[in-house]
Order: sequence, then structure tokens, then C-alpha cells
Amino acid sequence: GNAKKEGTIISSSPIFTPDEGTYNSTYVKVTISTEVGATIKYTIDGSNPKTSNTVITAKSHSNTVIIILKKSTVIKAFSYIRNHFDSDIINSTVTKYYVISADN
Repeated sequence: GNAKKEGTIISSSPIFTPDEGTYNSTYVKVTISTEVGATIKYTIDGSNPKTSNTVITAKSHSNTVIIILKKSTVIKAFSYIRNHFDSDIINSTVTKYYVISADN
């Protein structure tokens, strides 16, 4: 949720779907979502999306991103809204087509 910090609102952290669990399929469709009006920045190589040169930025004000994963992947994402503090970075690990952990 949102929290006040010196009179400024912090963007809501992204949420990963599906939740933690095992998925027996040849790929995993991961959805990253956040509050309306926010933009998501994420990496799929495990690097920090706030400092990495491999960061992917969703379309402006796109509060949902869908990623199809076919191999072991570490996703790190945060969201931001203009004039708000960035959200915390949230991690999700997908290993060999199975979602094994989601750190929300």
C-alpha cells in the first residue's frame, strides 16, 4: 500500500502473478502489476532495476506487464509514479519452468 514519507507518497510495490507454487508446463506466464497510473521497471537477469543498464521500462503509465518465461529467470521489479518515491524492489524467481518463490 501507500505510505507517507515527508509529505510525499511512496508508489505501491509491484505484485507478481502467479503466486508461489509449482506449475507443470513448458512456460510460465508471469504478470507484474501495480497501481493505476504507475510505470513498472524490471529486469529478467537478476540485476537491480534501479541501477542496471539492462532494465526494461513498461510503456508510460502501463501498470501491468506480462512476461512469458521458458527458462530459469530472476525477475526484479519496482514501480513509480511522477512526484512519488519509488516502490521497494520486489523479486520473483522462476526455475526450470516452475515458480519456486515470490518475495512480496
